Formats: sequence, structure tokens, C-alpha cells
Amino acid sequence: MRKQCWLRSFLLALYFYHKSAVRLDYQLSQSNMDTKTKSHITKTLKAIVLDEPNSIRGAVAQEALDYHDPVEFFNDLLSHGCVSGIVSSLIYYKDTHAFFDVHYEEIEDLRVEYVESIGESLMVKGDMKNWFAWFSFEETARSLSCELGI
Repeated sequence: MRKQCWLRSFLLALYFYHKSAVRLDYQLSQSNMDTKTKSHITKTLKAIVLDEPNSIRGAVAQEALDYHDPVEFFNDLLSHGCVSGIVSSLIYYKDTHAFFDVHYEEIEDLRVEYVESIGESLMVKGDMKNWFAWFSFEETARSLSCELGI
């Protein structure tokens, strides 16, 4: 009984030590990423806003810059989507409809590219303009985050 108790305590201690080490490793890698690339990411996003102001990429870049941390913006957006309200300019239907109308050509190109890549049509749920505004913003953010190495 005493051996089992000792072994159990040892295994629990090992588990929590490993869990702490993994968390510390993650925090260190995030810290290293912040110090090494955050300024590069910010510069790249600013350049996109200047070079492509009326594009979806420009809108994504501007939202990322307006967030308290651009890297966290991409992580939060790609984890929770526009439905979470993270994109302040795409919360209300009037805003998503306007976004859709302004960026219709780009959205259609993204839709066609996406459908060709997965080989299936998209299943639009709810309001079409709202759905495609969110879809295009999220897909552009996903592409941009890969480009930035996030």
C-alpha cells in the first residue's frame, strides 16, 4: 500500500512537472516569437494597409493592427471566427452587407478558389451576405497568418 501511494505521488508530481514545463516552453516560444517577429508582422500589416487599402487583405490587416496584439488577433479569429465579435467592423448585418457589396468580386474569387480546392460547394447558413463576408474575412486572415508565419 505504501509503495502504491509513493508511486502515485511520484507519477502525479511528474505529470504536473511535465505540464508546467510544456506551459513554460509554450510561453517562451511565444515570447521569442514576439521579440523576433512582432515588429516584422506589424510592418508587413502596415504595408498591406497602405498598398491594398480597399481590399479584404487591407481590412484584415487594419483590424489586426487595431487589436491590442496582432498575433493574438489572428489566433483568436482563427480559433473562434467572426461570429465571436472579434472583428468590430463585421458585427451588424448592415456592416457585413456593406462589406459584401464592396468586396463582392474578391469574395467571389475566394469562393470559387475554395470550392475548387475542396471539390464541394459551400453550404451557406443564414444570411448570405453576412455568411460570405465572414467567410472571406476568415479565409483571408488564414492565408495572411500563414504568410506571416503565425
